[in-house]
Parts: sequence; structure tokens; C-alpha cells
Amino acid sequence: MARPLRLDLAIDEVDFVVLDAETTGLRPEHDHVLALGAVRVRGGRVSATDRFDRLVRPEGPIPAAASHVHGITDAMVADAPPLDAVLRAFAAFAGDAVLVGHDLWFDLAFLRREADRRGAPPIHAARIVLDTRWLSRALHGPGPSHELDVVAARLGVGARGRHSALGDAVITANVLVRLLGLARAQGIATLGAVVRFAGGP
Repeated sequence: MARPLRLDLAIDEVDFVVLDAETTGLRPEHDHVLALGAVRVRGGRVSATDRFDRLVRPEGPIPAAASHVHGITDAMVADAPPLDAVLRAFAAFAGDAVLVGHDLWFDLAFLRREADRRGAPPIHAARIVLDTRWLSRALHGPGPSHELDVVAARLGVGARGRHSALGDAVITANVLVRLLGLARAQGIATLGAVVRFAGGP
């Protein structure tokens, strides 16, 4: 069980785990998770080694349109574990870190469905969450686009590995580091201040 974090912690004292999922489609009520990737950000640095990268065996075939986007095929996931096993491993990896993602609530909707099926609380139930889309919007205003590709380019973050779970998690982690630097420059220096400033849906 994740422990609640102190909201008065300085940003550089907080562990963030940046998460991304690849799926069979865009509808959490019908589609399934195919891959889960994550990377830890600690002390304002994206870890080169503290990473999580797992394929997931879905409950049915992968649509060709989805494979075209992320490159995951039925053969690649034939021997992968089911999502509940991957989620248990991810929970152990994440510990009590803040969960971060770009459009994080989209990914969490897929993971919540699996938790509901098992009668378990969702992965984010006892954790602080932060969405980089909302943080970007709070910092730069609603006018410019806040799609991940656009935000990354605006902040000088490369897009290598795009549309893989771990690749997108690493891109988002680098975006997070730059956004937190901009927040600090505005005097937003604690975990609680950042979460309140970013807001959310």
C-alpha cells in the first residue's frame, strides 16, 4: 500500500513515477492494455535505469489499426502476463511515488477497469497524481496546444521512442522535469503547490 506523501515536500525531494500505457483502442469500457511503461524521476533527474517496461496479454486480438500505431502484435503478447499480474508488479515498482502522465486520466481509466473487475482499489487510489497536460496548460495558458508532441517540442524534448509505453513515459518524464523547473521559477516549489497549480479534470 502506498503511503501518503507530505504535500509540503520540496519538488526535488519527491519521487515521481511517470506512467504510460499502450492499448488496443481508445475506449476503456471495451479496449485493453497491451503495454505498461514507467520511469522514475528523482531529484529533478530522469533515471536511466529505474524503469518499468512490460507487455500485457489482452483478452482478444489486437486490431490492425492499433498495431499500426504502436507496433505491438498478437505474437508479441502471446506469452505475456495478464494485466492484473503486471499491475501488481507496477505497484511494487512505484512504491509511494507520485503518479504522473500526459493525459494520465486516460491511462488510469483502463487500469481502473481492471481493478474494478478484481474488486480492488484502482492503482491511483492512495497516491497523489499529476497530469503534465494540465501542468503545461497552467503554465502556458489554454491557447497553445498541449498535445505531448507539441509540448515536448516547445520545451526542447526529443520525441525518440514515441508510441511505445516506455518511450512515451521517458518523453513525458523529460517534459515533467522542464515543467517543474518553470514552476519553481514562478515560486511554485512544493508538491502541494504544484498539484494545486496544475489542477485537473
